[in-house]
Amino acid sequence: MGDSGYMKGSPATDISTADWLRIVDQAVEYRARTGIAPQFNLWGGEPLASPAFPSISAALRDNGFTTALITNGVLLEKHADDINRNIDTVYLSLDGPEEVHEKLRGARGIFQKIRRGLAALDADRVLRMCLFTLCGDNLQVAAEFPHQLAEMGFNRVIFQNLIYCTCGQAADYRHWMKSSFGQDAPRLDSRIRDTVEPWVQDLPGVVESLRAAAQAGLYPIEVEFCPDELSASNIARWHDSSAHLKKDRSPCLMPFRHLQINYDGNAHFCVDFNDFTLGNARRQSIGELFHNAGADRFRAEGPICNSLSASCLWYYNESPSVDRSKLQSPQPTHTL
Repeated sequence: MGDSGYMKGSPATDISTADWLRIVDQAVEYRARTGIAPQFNLWGGEPLASPAFPSISAALRDNGFTTALITNGVLLEKHADDINRNIDTVYLSLDGPEEVHEKLRGARGIFQKIRRGLAALDADRVLRMCLFTLCGDNLQVAAEFPHQLAEMGFNRVIFQNLIYCTCGQAADYRHWMKSSFGQDAPRLDSRIRDTVEPWVQDLPGVVESLRAAAQAGLYPIEVEFCPDELSASNIARWHDSSAHLKKDRSPCLMPFRHLQINYDGNAHFCVDFNDFTLGNARRQSIGELFHNAGADRFRAEGPICNSLSASCLWYYNESPSVDRSKLQSPQPTHTL
């Protein structure tokens, strides 16, 4: 967001609530025609800041869709009633305990708002997942943080690596975008990083501690790593753009099973590297967007031409499974 974020340079206004509800209707028709039930992730930006959230979440629930919410958690308490009625899973992004999180977010007082919001969620029906992105500012608190997350009512924590690309990868991708689709890629700027920072050398030790504690059953909540292929022996290679962790260089699955519609109606395959645009949901149906000529070409050329996959979580990620038997709020145990 802002001047340097990946959503920069988009002056268009939000699409209307009526447009969003029309998209839900299209998903209902698609399910009836194909027998495939789409799942919905509501995110942004911050989806709870949208005046359309109550109507959209209610329409999805009324039509029987499985729905997740990705949020920074600040507005959870305000929308707790709608979330408890309409949302199956809440993914909440936290950077660490209160002092660490508020320092990284540049905002005071938000951690206690998040706590109150989590306490207002129905523990019997809403899964609560923490998204924790490993970085130099929170590595030292990572191994103990699952215990605090359990006290806050989380069911699972997902430790993630940073998503980025190098200048060379960006130049290669931009050439592909221009030559094949006639599109530019201005949002890519915020993802470019060529320097391996000193804290990366501490990553293996942190991951080793996390995995050892998880395997020993010392954490009161589920612990997951994304990508799961990362371990103490290879996690530093994530920051080496020449090393591919995946055994088979198969195509990214996102263009085959995912459609993202941004606040302005523009549709994309990719969540984070989303300069490539399929069209706009104001003017085209989700079926037309997903199956147009640009979509087919992107899928065909992607395995060869898309150089951004090496350090993108979505290339490695499969749909996470959740053990709903653990839905009840966990009881905290001792601290490591």
